[in-house]
Amino acid sequence: GKHLSKEELQTNASLIARLFCTRGTIGCYLSHRRFWQKTLEEDEMPYQMVLEDDVLVCDEFLTRVHDVLNELEQNNETSGYKWDVLLLGALGCCHPEGKHGWNRIAALMAGGGRTRKRVTRHCHIP
Repeated sequence: GKHLSKEELQTNASLIARLFCTRGTIGCYLSHRRFWQKTLEEDEMPYQMVLEDDVLVCDEFLTRVHDVLNELEQNNETSGYKWDVLLLGALGCCHPEGKHGWNRIAALMAGGGRTRKRVTRHCHIP
């Protein structure tokens, strides 16, 4: 994000994003967007995952991800791949006890202030 030109920022980020997000945040979004585009073009695997380079995952991480994927497949609203993105964390605003911290401000700017709809035991629509 540090190396984005003014033109690249104007082309790839909304006015609100340019005002309230850091260049790093915008650059991170753009790299995720490139990954999503590549995933759509290649269409080789049923699932792909994007994680930050400094992510720390719990010992049961893969088991938990598989559990959520199974729940999505068994739910009438989401079975048969009726979903396209599964957010694991979503700007820190998915804490089960509501401990969002300062991430809540960034999430509100990104549209995260909506009421969530629970779809399965471990999954909701933000």
